[in-house]
Amino acid sequence: MAEAGTGHNSETEAPTTFEEFVKDEVAKLDPNVDRDILKMLYEGRLQQFIADNNRIWTTGALLVPLALAAFFALASIDHPQLEHFIVLGAASSLLGFFWLSIAEGHRGFQDLSHAWMTAIEARFGVRRNAPKGTLIERQRRERRVRIQIVRYFIVAAIPILWIIAALWWPR
Repeated sequence: MAEAGTGHNSETEAPTTFEEFVKDEVAKLDPNVDRDILKMLYEGRLQQFIADNNRIWTTGALLVPLALAAFFALASIDHPQLEHFIVLGAASSLLGFFWLSIAEGHRGFQDLSHAWMTAIEARFGVRRNAPKGTLIERQRRERRVRIQIVRYFIVAAIPILWIIAALWWPR
């Protein structure tokens, strides 16, 4: 028989997702006895979630302008050759992709923290997230996807700009 809220029988089946694992672990804790532990876990995960978000945008604030700075280096060259576009464009694009990989890694860490916070909230009967299918839940999910699309767009724009520059830059 499946346990309430987990979607699987924890005695015979292993959890298939991290969210199920977290729900199982939190469900084992007695909220009356382990209230301080749950509060400490929740506060730690919340701080980690915020720190990961700050890391995403702090590294972006450093690496994206650094990637675009190569255009200024190109402008300082009197007669740029194809090799200049290739080398500067590759370095610039690699910095953008490096930022994206860092951002996606920290977004994954945010997902883990969110799973812990949601499981702890559910243990105390708090429903922070709107039920699936509601307008509020769809808007939250769409906002998250839009932010991810913006990150991908920023990174994809860098090599596209280099291709355009290589084709139309005065030589």
